[in-house]
Amino acid sequence: MSRPSAANRRAPDKSALREQPARPATPGDSITSIPAAETPLTVVAGDGTVTPPTFRPGPISPPHAPALQRGRVALDLVDVADDRLRGRDADWEALIAATYAEIGQLVPIRLVREASGRFILDGFGFGVSRLEAARLAGWTEIDAEWCDRAAVDQRFYRLPEIIEAIARRRLTALDECRFLAEYKAIHLRLYPAAANGGDPQRKQVLRGQNAKIAFWQVAAESTGLGRRSVEAKVAIWDGLGTAARKRLAGSRLADNQAALGQIAAATHGLQAKVLDLLLAIPPRAGTVAEAILLAQGKRLQSADDKRFNAVAGNLTRLSAAARKPLWTAYADEIIPVLRGEGLI
Repeated sequence: MSRPSAANRRAPDKSALREQPARPATPGDSITSIPAAETPLTVVAGDGTVTPPTFRPGPISPPHAPALQRGRVALDLVDVADDRLRGRDADWEALIAATYAEIGQLVPIRLVREASGRFILDGFGFGVSRLEAARLAGWTEIDAEWCDRAAVDQRFYRLPEIIEAIARRRLTALDECRFLAEYKAIHLRLYPAAANGGDPQRKQVLRGQNAKIAFWQVAAESTGLGRRSVEAKVAIWDGLGTAARKRLAGSRLADNQAALGQIAAATHGLQAKVLDLLLAIPPRAGTVAEAILLAQGKRLQSADDKRFNAVAGNLTRLSAAARKPLWTAYADEIIPVLRGEGLI
């Protein structure tokens, strides 16, 4: 999802976040093999370490990829290198901390363990925002995977940091609409009393959150988007028919929220006709507005029509005294026309 501006981001409720413990890592979290559920994962605390079985970061890992260990690491043992390519974003970290209160940590961070026993998040690792969000949430441990300094190949320094940052698929506008609509459905399923804002006189607190709080407020906390933005995106997804959703996915219109909003406002039957015009090769309409007119059997305005409407609109804004020089300048054209129409 696109990053919200700093002005629209909201910091999480720290009093609620600090009640969230670090989520234990589970076998399903890894992209490859991981110690079985009955085998305790390593918990690296200040007083010692128990080493679990190691695993490679992928089923077809390149030869230079070091063997990794996986477990929970005490936050006070983790440092962040000063030479990271990407700077920190405190607002973004606050948003991640807010999601921790909802679903915990989904993806482990990547670290390197030094000979001293401390860990560093440098060019071989990733997850600075997740790390700092865990600190903000009041956690003492974080899910992580790591390798020893002696196992890394310095020729590949920064490669994991770079690939993790750039090799990701951005959500389209259509994706954002769908994800938020699904988020709303889940929220109302979990907290049915939250529908229409809930009953302010009967509050039930679950996991540090108001179970009757309106979805828009929860979504704003988790995404940083304003209420009107969330409402607009959900309304678009709800307004699109099933067939239109499928046709729009992957199309050139999928990342145009304004166009999606215009299509969603039409009836489902009209949506099909509009998409027939817009997605034709070549397109038979240049804009959604034109496609809607054509789908309704109406005529598109010509270039002269548009110019006439522009001139007529401007004339009405002029006073009679301001229009008089215009009549004088075009008298030779105006008078014959008026005579022909029998007006003079």
